[in-house]
Amino acid sequence: MSQQGWPGQAPSAPQPFMISTISYDYPPILDRSYAMAKAEALRIYNLRGIQTVIELLRPIHFNITGTGGSTGATNLTVPWVMPGSAAFTKTLKSNVAFFPWGVINNDPTWWSMKWYQGAQTTYIGDWYVRPVYFFEEQQGAWGGQLEPYNFRGDQTFTFYNLSSTSSAVIQGWLLAFAVLPVTTDETPITTT
Repeated sequence: MSQQGWPGQAPSAPQPFMISTISYDYPPILDRSYAMAKAEALRIYNLRGIQTVIELLRPIHFNITGTGGSTGATNLTVPWVMPGSAAFTKTLKSNVAFFPWGVINNDPTWWSMKWYQGAQTTYIGDWYVRPVYFFEEQQGAWGGQLEPYNFRGDQTFTFYNLSSTSSAVIQGWLLAFAVLPVTTDETPITTT
């Protein structure tokens, strides 16, 4: 087995596992997640007459500033970071929704995200984020189980980012669609 890294990277150390197959089921996962976001946007419009927009989740949506979040930047590269080993609890504002479907992982110590409904009230599941290309072996969105991880207006959710070093910050980002009123663009979608 060759120990070459990705183009532009140094050769990597031997891995403790072999890649048997890579599942290419992610296009249907993205399609389903976006379809759920569109359905929620339509539901908000039909119930309340509020026009909405669907955006990729950005740090400003979670009221994370600095590290690219306060500028409204749209690139999905580090230095965007998420909270590390502490619980990250958020309550959505009314008329918004949040549909996570994946992660970008640039942190060699980041292993998983532990998800809860409410303020750690009901355990949902773990998303194993390392390695992110093992789609078929994963839980959560990687296994096509999107619905338990979708949150709508006024709901609370919590996740922990677990790492081998209990880092205070994680060099990575949660990929999700955010549904929000057009009048609240570039503002947080959470109350906390």
